[in-house]
Amino acid sequence: MASDSSKLNLKNKLEEQVANLDDYTNLDDPEYPGWTFLLNEVVKNYGICPFLNVHDTDCRIRRIEWLKEQKDKGEIYFNTVRQLSDQRWLTDIETELENLREEIRVYIRGIIESINGTSSLTSQIVIDHDELIDGIRLRKEAKSQNKKVKEAWNQTLRTLDYIMIQRGIDFAKYIFIVYGYVIRYKPPSTPNVKVDTHFETLYDRYTSLSAKLNSSRQLVEKQKEEAEAQLSALIKDNFQLKQVRRYHKKWSALTPEKKEERIKSYCDWYARQNNKPVAFADAMKTFIMEKIETKELRVTDIKWEIKLGIITSVSIVVTEEGGFELAKRAPRILKSPRKNAKKKREEVFQNQVGHRLQQRVNRLLLFEMLKGQTLKKELVIDAVIQNLHTRMLTTAQLSDYLSSKYDDVLDVIKNNPIAFQ
Repeated sequence: MASDSSKLNLKNKLEEQVANLDDYTNLDDPEYPGWTFLLNEVVKNYGICPFLNVHDTDCRIRRIEWLKEQKDKGEIYFNTVRQLSDQRWLTDIETELENLREEIRVYIRGIIESINGTSSLTSQIVIDHDELIDGIRLRKEAKSQNKKVKEAWNQTLRTLDYIMIQRGIDFAKYIFIVYGYVIRYKPPSTPNVKVDTHFETLYDRYTSLSAKLNSSRQLVEKQKEEAEAQLSALIKDNFQLKQVRRYHKKWSALTPEKKEERIKSYCDWYARQNNKPVAFADAMKTFIMEKIETKELRVTDIKWEIKLGIITSVSIVVTEEGGFELAKRAPRILKSPRKNAKKKREEVFQNQVGHRLQQRVNRLLLFEMLKGQTLKKELVIDAVIQNLHTRMLTTAQLSDYLSSKYDDVLDVIKNNPIAFQ
């Protein structure tokens, strides 16, 4: 029961595949058919072409453009397709096989004539090549094995034994490669029999060449069948291809060209996921690139997954009219480093040790302002920091404090010039 169910499922799957491919072929480009882009060698070198949806008329043009964008300008694709479609190389093997078959036929006829010439002198049997072949054919085609047929076949076997003993040729091999008949025959194992090495060489050449031809044919058919099966699966999934992963580096480490390529990959993927035409993906990419150029789109607006090597989202929205807008951002809450520094500084000055540090800072500030030849603020602050060695506050925190305190001390000096002479 389970076997019947499996067979039914397989049959339904094959029927679905045939129907999908028939509908696809009717709309496909005959010069650049979709299945050729899914050949193993093409996918291995280029990845899966994103322009296989025949319901989008732009895809036909974009396929050719996509090939030209490859590093080798599509050379691997054209060579692979040419090898499959132009089967002259298979015809060459077939011609070589036919010539070899004729050479073997002529050689065996010569052997039989030689045997007959020797046999006539010793009153042995005479072999008729054509009658021997006809007898084997009748045996293979006989619907019943009556006494007459069996006697004829036994005579044929005796003749084959005679050929083997006289010339060391397994006639069953000859029958198989020249006429295609497989017969049940085991040559006699006589110690004095010398195998015909020339015939064996011809036979080995033929079988090797025949195996090459069969494997080549099977390879061609297998490659096409696998490509068509993959195309059928894409049709069923409505061409929902995933993005090809590339450039597993930080976004800032990518060149402008690689960034643009990743953005294009994202837009093509987004269009496929939402059943949009190729023109939509092109417009989306143009919009994103323009907003990056004007810096309306920031790095944080593009979500780059370094491990995946793809962009997973861009902060834009698609309008009802099919256009694009920048997504609204949440208001940014900026922390003031000066406020944080002031808070930390006030906490330090609250205890007794911190209070003494504050007094020391104030005295050094006053001292530098009084002894200096100039009251230039930056020079005074730098001098205080150089003479003050403490780990309780950072240089930035000290600089902020001295900058805020400088004006107060300067006012005191100006208002009390006599006291500070």
